[in-house]
Amino acid sequence: MPSYTASNRNTRLVAAKVILLVLGVFAIFITILLPCTWLQYSLSSTSLGNFRLILWAIHGKGNAGQRGARVGGQGEGGDGKRQKVQLEIHIMSKCPDARDCVEDLVFPALGKLGPGMVDFRMSFIGKTAPGNGGIICMHGPGECLGNVVHLCGAKLYPYSHAAEKQNTTFIQFSQCLIHSYEKLPDQFFIEDCAKEGKVDFQKINKCVSDQGSEGGIELLKSSFKRSEYLGIRTSCTIRLAGQRRCIRDGGKWRDCEGGSRVEDLVRDIKAEYHRGEREVDENEALEPYDERYEERYEEY
Repeated sequence: MPSYTASNRNTRLVAAKVILLVLGVFAIFITILLPCTWLQYSLSSTSLGNFRLILWAIHGKGNAGQRGARVGGQGEGGDGKRQKVQLEIHIMSKCPDARDCVEDLVFPALGKLGPGMVDFRMSFIGKTAPGNGGIICMHGPGECLGNVVHLCGAKLYPYSHAAEKQNTTFIQFSQCLIHSYEKLPDQFFIEDCAKEGKVDFQKINKCVSDQGSEGGIELLKSSFKRSEYLGIRTSCTIRLAGQRRCIRDGGKWRDCEGGSRVEDLVRDIKAEYHRGEREVDENEALEPYDERYEERYEEY
């Protein structure tokens, strides 16, 4: 009987190890190998109530973040004669293609141009469940929280000429988060990125935990609806002056008319900027979302 019991225990131990191994491989597949394209299938929804509990458990409750700040680029416009060029990326915060897109192309290009020429926006891809207000992210709740952290950073530390002079834009903060995206949503990791990016973690914390109309959750919902309205499902999609410029998908660049090198994107932005007389649809290019997004979203 003792040997039989020991044998059963060993069998259960081996089975448990196998299950953990399978779950680990599956997690790696979901996080790293799965193409970051939102397909037409449905993932299980995280209810808004439960998601808020996750936010509180990690960051604690906070008050409303600063009001009136627009997510993405804002501030002085070029030389006062030309409209700044709209550059936007649509990503998922735990997507390897987003990391490659940002580190290899977008942020290096911004470094060569600056906010005087570019109005930069970071938008996110995901869904909200119309029935219960749930938030759905391809790589799980941790990605939803990562998205919110990015958006709060962009809201509180916008990409502007004055902020860049003081080295206080959200760019460095977001770059840190994206570089080691697999660590999201670890609190210590986010705090380290806040220090590296010279942003106030407590302010980020308040924005993330804010349940009001301009808090982190609502920022994420608006961002999701914007990407949905524009028909963008693949992380990372780059839009220049309202048009799709390039896509990073499955570790490769595609649909990059004009090239996928930093100098190619810089050239195109400069050409767009020096055109100087184009008309920009402010509702489509600058606002987080308007009633058109809601009407389009209701169709899904």
